[in-house]
Amino acid sequence: MQAFAAMFSLVLMLFSNACMATGIRGSIVPSFPEGWKDEGGACISSSLGADKMCDYSIGIVRASSGLYLYIGKKAPRIEPKKARWLVTDQMPYPQIQHGQELVFSLCERNGELDQTILAVVKTTDTEWHTTARLAYKVNLNTGRFERIPPKGIRCLNEGWGI
Repeated sequence: MQAFAAMFSLVLMLFSNACMATGIRGSIVPSFPEGWKDEGGACISSSLGADKMCDYSIGIVRASSGLYLYIGKKAPRIEPKKARWLVTDQMPYPQIQHGQELVFSLCERNGELDQTILAVVKTTDTEWHTTARLAYKVNLNTGRFERIPPKGIRCLNEGWGI
């Protein structure tokens, strides 16, 4: 029985270490695990209202296993000018094919700005990318990414006209 308990404990420890090595959900960032690099992000502002500007954000991190997106909920600051985030969800960065890009914080759904939307869009030399292949929404109630239909989504082309 002791051998079984020891083996079970070892398996449980290895499983929890493997999960921790691949995820940051539940962590406050920065700092990131060793080998992970912050690749930027954007605040969710207008969807929340001026009094809650940047209470949530969407971030990108690079790990040895690839790129990930995460949802950050504002966490208490240690240093006045350094934001910190409680990671409420993470997912692998979507597969992007040639002629596509991921846009977030700059998308509209049925003509209404919605900074909680992320979309993989076909790149065009126009002010708006109007063909979304894949879309997600940050559910502010659950703190999770949710896949949504891409119909009716368009995203601003930040590089248009430059």
